[in-house]
Amino acid sequence: MPSRPSHRRIVIAIAAVVLSLSGGAYAASVISGQHARPAVAASSNTFTFHNLTLVNGWSQFFHRGQPGYAVSGNTVRLRGEMTTTGNNTLFATLPRGARPAHAIDIPIATGGAVAGPLLILKNGQMFAEGTNLASFSALSGVSFTTNS
Repeated sequence: MPSRPSHRRIVIAIAAVVLSLSGGAYAASVISGQHARPAVAASSNTFTFHNLTLVNGWSQFFHRGQPGYAVSGNTVRLRGEMTTTGNNTLFATLPRGARPAHAIDIPIATGGAVAGPLLILKNGQMFAEGTNLASFSALSGVSFTTNS
């Protein structure tokens, strides 16, 4: 398969960030230099969301949705927006059954229309990284599979 020009990857990543702000797209991710397969779409009524327990000064961003997760089969979806008053990037830990098999890095929207990486370790620890975290970090639209 011919390789795609890098400018297409940038356009796709920007489109994913914009669409994730509206809650309508899976976030694009690149793992080990290869495109990750998007999670298989499942009917929205098969997902039951649970609130994440935010730590280290992280809290829900105004009334934009409590950060949470839902699992259906091997697909995990995230929701909500959050902000922080501190500088610790660890904001929550996913429970067993909602964790990826390997560490994954997914671009998310942060303040100032700047993408920042969401790092999820295989032990479930979740880190929001970037320069505009105090403004907000959006989890809505992010999904991955537990075998990622």
